[in-house]
Amino acid sequence: MVYNVNVDTNVNAKDKIKKSSITNGTSRLTKKQNANLEPFEISYTVIRSGQIPIEDILQELATVINVQLSRHEQQFPFVGPDNFERSTTYTDKILFFGTSGCGKSRGIFEVIKNTKSFEKIYIINPRHPVGEESGRVNLRELVNRCEENDIIVWDNFPDDLVKRDIDNAQTVLELISSKNVRQLLIALKPKYLELYRGILDKSPEVYAYEIMYNKNNIKDIVKLYGTTLAQFREVYEKYIAKDLDKISNILWQKEPTPLTIIDYYKELNDKRVKAVGEEKERQQQPKIINAIEVAEKLLRRTEYYEHQFGFITNSKERQSEADFLYTLKLCYELGLSRTASTIEQLQNGIFNSSYFASSNKDPSVSLGSWLYLSGIYYSMHDVPKESIIFPDYVKLKIMGYLAANFVKVTSSAKDSQVNSIGLFFGRNIEFIQLGMEEHQSLPVQIVDYMKNKRYFETALGQGIGEIFLSLDSELQQAIMKTVETSLEFARGMVNGLGQSFPTLEKKRQQEILDTIKMGYALARFFGESVGQNFKFLPKELQDNIFEISEVNPQFADGFGMGLGYIYGTLDHSLQQKILERAEKNSELTRGLGYGLANGFEHLTKEIQEQVTHMLEENSQIAMGLGMGFGYKFPVLPERSQQEILKKVEKNHEFAFGFAMSCGLAFFPLTEDQQRKNFELADGNPQFDQGLGIGFGYSFQYVPRELWKQYFERAQKNTWFAYGFGMGLSHSITT
Repeated sequence: MVYNVNVDTNVNAKDKIKKSSITNGTSRLTKKQNANLEPFEISYTVIRSGQIPIEDILQELATVINVQLSRHEQQFPFVGPDNFERSTTYTDKILFFGTSGCGKSRGIFEVIKNTKSFEKIYIINPRHPVGEESGRVNLRELVNRCEENDIIVWDNFPDDLVKRDIDNAQTVLELISSKNVRQLLIALKPKYLELYRGILDKSPEVYAYEIMYNKNNIKDIVKLYGTTLAQFREVYEKYIAKDLDKISNILWQKEPTPLTIIDYYKELNDKRVKAVGEEKERQQQPKIINAIEVAEKLLRRTEYYEHQFGFITNSKERQSEADFLYTLKLCYELGLSRTASTIEQLQNGIFNSSYFASSNKDPSVSLGSWLYLSGIYYSMHDVPKESIIFPDYVKLKIMGYLAANFVKVTSSAKDSQVNSIGLFFGRNIEFIQLGMEEHQSLPVQIVDYMKNKRYFETALGQGIGEIFLSLDSELQQAIMKTVETSLEFARGMVNGLGQSFPTLEKKRQQEILDTIKMGYALARFFGESVGQNFKFLPKELQDNIFEISEVNPQFADGFGMGLGYIYGTLDHSLQQKILERAEKNSELTRGLGYGLANGFEHLTKEIQEQVTHMLEENSQIAMGLGMGFGYKFPVLPERSQQEILKKVEKNHEFAFGFAMSCGLAFFPLTEDQQRKNFELADGNPQFDQGLGIGFGYSFQYVPRELWKQYFERAQKNTWFAYGFGMGLSHSITT
């Protein structure tokens, strides 16, 4: 992160960038070289083996990745899709893809179930963080934690990434597949099926397996479910067995997945129960059920659940069931526990109704088409869950309750849940009824919470950014006030605004560019986002963005950062054009230095040498490089750290930038690393001032026990006090 500092930004002869020295003889970065340039943050949970029985481990896994193992206490038998055993036995890195409901998550479960031994399962994007360790972390850090006997699972990839374009997805896949682990198992979310086709063409380490069922597979599943599951046995023997081939072929043509077969059995069984009831009530012959006709008329799963949910919500007698399903969907959205007590408490608070009070049946029985029990947690498959849409009047009820009970809802939330809660609040910000002073966009309790919860603040901004252009102008203006006082909020909002920027119509792109002119912080972070996606924009828009960078210094600083991240991947002509612009724009130059440092180890050797030379020639590049290296310093190899520290001693601008980033990231450091930073500051006024600025900027996010240490140093050191005051003045206004 780069912040404005009061330094001399005049570009003199010494600061001229030598274009020929950095663009001649360079080669473009490969995807693999570029893999660590983006600090991807993800949610995760960890399940450890050896501490609990394998049955409990598998049950936890099923809950986390949303796999239904049983119905009415009877286990669903597993029938592998076409070539499943052969395709999964001889490889340890697999990306499963296929249509919704085809069994990708079940495939992951079966592979792990048959893995003889492992230490830990790292699950990215967990549906529910039931593991002993959960949180939100930089993906690179999580991958570095994994050892050879561990398993990495990413269900519904690329969910949990902020940027989901094919380039970022490719980068992430190469990053996680570079680690040697026992198993790497990824399930692609169906909505990205066509967009990501061929994504592994350049990643030979990962085997792409498409889950498909041939006619014989479907026939085997129909027969096995009917002969082994007690609840289906009667309808199988009475209606299906005699026409097994024909019915199986109809289901295969309709939607060849195991869940389609389950839906068919449920539909057939419901008709049987209804026919028996009518026979008893009217004392007449039961209606003849045509199993072939039922198969032919069975709706596709998406249409089926949309139709059924409409029927439930329009029935007054089933209102508590509709409220229960709304509440269960909400628990998924917020990442909250899906136990009976949690759902009942939320349903009662939001809708003033209770399924358990109005029905004597277990929801997994009366709503068996919609949900199932996974251990103690109520769960839904993706298709029924996605068919439940919150209408506006329901959103008003939900947001009213969540805002009024915000402290209660978030009191025990883990970082991964905090992120989900923030996203949900942001995406539904317009449904919060404030009733407070004019132009305020958030209730006081939420503002107070976000000051101490970075993940919430960033996710809230991201959610708002995704829907910002659809909000009314008054709310937009109120939100812009928050942007200017909350840096992480601004960063998140830019991520939301920027993720689809390259694909928007010209009019919408211009609306966003006009929006960023409204705010200092927003301009900086949006500039960074635009820079990272710059090569995908049309030339006309590129020229427009260069013009904005000339008149908006905050945008230019962030824009330079983004360009620096991807510099090695750009064509020679575009590299030269960037350097020509940077000659006349010190903010762009400083940002460029930061971006180059962020991925320095992945640049070609030629570019590394040329950037090092530029450090001595240009004070703004030096400051930006110092900021970038300071931000990533703790994770660098010792040899690289020693080389950087030599530059800190010799170059004042580099030392200033390096120290400011060290101050911003001071709290997470070990005590030994914190001590070394103070030692570097002794006798180096530029380092002391930069460290003070970083401390001041990050003041509100650090524990109170460090505050005393900061103020004591400020009393003893004038340079530190000056920088600390600068940073603190900004922090206090937020």
